[in-house]
Amino acid sequence: MSTQFIIDAINCIHSPQSNTSQRNAAYNTCETFKSKCENLPRIGLELAVPSNSAVVRHFGYQLLEHYVKFNWSQANDSDKQEFKTMLINRMMDGGTLNLPDESNLIRNILSSLVTELLKRDWPQQWLDFLTIVGRNVERNTTTGEILLNSMARLVEDIELDTKLTPARRSDLLRSVGLCKGQLVELVTCKLQEAVDNPTHSSALLMTCTAALNFLSAASSMTWFHVRSLYEKTSHVCTLLFLLLRNTKLRQSAADVLYNIAARKTTPSDNAEFTTFMLQDDALKMVFEICSDICASSSLNDDIVLFLRTLCRTYTEVGENHISGILRNDLPLPKEPFQKYLQLMLIFYQNELISIRSVVIDLWVHFLNFDALITNEDLLMVVPHIVQTTCKYFARPLEPAADVLDNFELLGIYNKLLSKMISLMNMCGKLCPNKSLDVVFEWQRRVLGMPIPANRLCQDGTEPFNQWKFFSIFTEKTITACLKSKTPINIEPVQQSLRLLLEFDCSDPLVSYFHVSSINGYVPTFKLCDNLTIPILEKLFYLLGRKTENCYPGITPVHMEALVND
Repeated sequence: MSTQFIIDAINCIHSPQSNTSQRNAAYNTCETFKSKCENLPRIGLELAVPSNSAVVRHFGYQLLEHYVKFNWSQANDSDKQEFKTMLINRMMDGGTLNLPDESNLIRNILSSLVTELLKRDWPQQWLDFLTIVGRNVERNTTTGEILLNSMARLVEDIELDTKLTPARRSDLLRSVGLCKGQLVELVTCKLQEAVDNPTHSSALLMTCTAALNFLSAASSMTWFHVRSLYEKTSHVCTLLFLLLRNTKLRQSAADVLYNIAARKTTPSDNAEFTTFMLQDDALKMVFEICSDICASSSLNDDIVLFLRTLCRTYTEVGENHISGILRNDLPLPKEPFQKYLQLMLIFYQNELISIRSVVIDLWVHFLNFDALITNEDLLMVVPHIVQTTCKYFARPLEPAADVLDNFELLGIYNKLLSKMISLMNMCGKLCPNKSLDVVFEWQRRVLGMPIPANRLCQDGTEPFNQWKFFSIFTEKTITACLKSKTPINIEPVQQSLRLLLEFDCSDPLVSYFHVSSINGYVPTFKLCDNLTIPILEKLFYLLGRKTENCYPGITPVHMEALVND
């Protein structure tokens, strides 16, 4: 049977000159061919030869996948064995290009095809599969990369594919469990090769990426015991850390570490993994990586994603594993925990809003955790947390390097703001005087900020932005500090309030937030009873001012916000 008509149909689908009706007709031709062709394996392999274009080859492998999905149960054992042998031999012997040259489209469809075969025949009807994998991975061939990615898909589909029968799912789980050690050893050797060869080839890099994809898929599945990756007899996690310095492989390595950190484990595993992640060499490397990235003048999307993954990994170490240690009354190593807090503080001080939005969940978790709120090491960093929260409390006027536009910035910031308010509530109760010092420091900056004399402040300008969020920060922090069991130093509070009462500005928007800031001190009346009358006098003065005389066009209606406040 000639295949030229199907090649013409495929080319028509992908041709920019084809109109919609022509593409629809060509698509229907291809779909009909899939269901009516009597010799899909032969035709598929004929279309998939490397001399054809990538889209034609892709369709050829789609025919093979269709055959496996819908005709496999009708095929006899000899036909199945012949198909698998023919496919693997074709892949290894001229059926695919060299790994760096082969199209992603072809590698992806082939890994999907092999996965479908594995779900039906492995291991009982494909006994030499792992031998084929090992031989090709060792040589960094295209086939090796495809087969590794097929195993990665398989371990995911064991849990996620709803079409698998319970019996077949159990069979695959048992089979993967039996060969897990062999697969992990294969991956370990390949990653070690990348670590030992700084000038590695493209083929080695691509094979290592497939190996890391396998580890990432396996470590995210609930049935996979991740302890085998970080226990003392394993070198996998050590290699993952070493690969964090490899700009080509670091994202994949970080993904695996994150999946491991995010898994719920036993108390003893919590302790073992925490010990590994907080050891001096690991923390030193992460400190250096973060410093190098932050010192870089250019941050692209890949760098931001890597830094965020690293941050999420160590956030999970705290929320999942350190909390697990304390929850089960196990000892928490003091010095490593101190260094961990320093690392998370560095992440929290990062200018990228997407990084801070990850770390703040850890601080909220820790300061809500009864077993930690009395920890002296945690209490030592609370003032720094408050100071950083104060620094980034006001909404940024321009999107940062990790945010696409103002719409995305607003969405992230609004979620972050509610968490920062919760965080200040906790910090104020634990360290009231340190928290108030930060409020007073911000107040001095706001009071010294120049206000435009020839025009009104508007939403989105720096004075408006600073006064608005300063008033919110002041109210929330003072209210939280007054709930603390720690006595509050009265003199700084009174001095701060006097400065606020002495400030005067005729701009109506600034005046509105000036009133709000003073209102934040109302809970301190019992502490500052000598200032109660000056507070009321100032409030009435601001509310009674005839702003319309200062700025033509400003009417009493515009002062409604002040009156309501």
